[in-house]
Amino acid sequence: MNTFQTKTAAKGPEKLLMTVVVIALMAPTELTLAVQPEPDPVVVAFAGTVSDVPIEVGSAFTLGDPASGVFTVNLATYDNDSDPNRAEYVYAPIGPSFQFGSYVASSEGGGQGDSVSVRNNIPDDYRMNSVQVAGSQVNDYVPTNLIFVLIDNSNMVFDDTTLPVDLDLAAFNQAWASIIFYKQGVSSPNVKATIASLSVTDLSDPGDILNDYDNWVNEGLLEGVTPNGLKNLRKRLQSALDNMDCKRLARTLSRVDGNPLPPDIAAGTNAPALATVIEGLFDLYGCT
Repeated sequence: MNTFQTKTAAKGPEKLLMTVVVIALMAPTELTLAVQPEPDPVVVAFAGTVSDVPIEVGSAFTLGDPASGVFTVNLATYDNDSDPNRAEYVYAPIGPSFQFGSYVASSEGGGQGDSVSVRNNIPDDYRMNSVQVAGSQVNDYVPTNLIFVLIDNSNMVFDDTTLPVDLDLAAFNQAWASIIFYKQGVSSPNVKATIASLSVTDLSDPGDILNDYDNWVNEGLLEGVTPNGLKNLRKRLQSALDNMDCKRLARTLSRVDGNPLPPDIAAGTNAPALATVIEGLFDLYGCT
């Protein structure tokens, strides 16, 4: 039996890297193809406080305001960087949304200008950059980039440049997110938030989803709107996960999605993150 590997990259926006193992059995003309399954996405959520406000956009932001954000990472994207100590995964970030105080900026992500990079060097770092940002103008400045950065100067976090499926905030000595603005002919102000809480939710692991839910509740990042709201929402979520049920997922999402009808039973800083997790499950379960 002869075994060999070949890598192929699909063209277009998806550009997913696939490893195909070809096993030659009995005769060269009789081939069996085994396709390695693509990894399921993860959802990164953070919370912190606004820590740097340039004067140019100061009318929309206040130091110390709460800051939060969420984005999904497509782990099946490919490394576009030839440097062995650095990987750039183009198209990886999906649907990033940041809220600094009352200001919200978001992007569809998944485009050629969107990427997650991992550096295994001095320092180790993890960066997300998304473009084509939607958000209100501030004094004629428009939002252009959403940035998320983790830095470890000790070079002890990463062993390679593979996209990580988990991130421990305590392992990094710098953690921040920013919204970059642009106005033609002048400098680009960068509103920054220091990150104090971080989670990475594996959509393929129901236990991880429920564990993050419990952590968000314990950290005050999810709050009940009605009596027993958090308890009831968790029961709904667990039932949907146990049964992989699209209708139950939809009913759970409807109680935390910010829409007035039906009214939400839970809210808080990480309510958008929970909604993003549930929406990711729709894709994972093939819900329509």
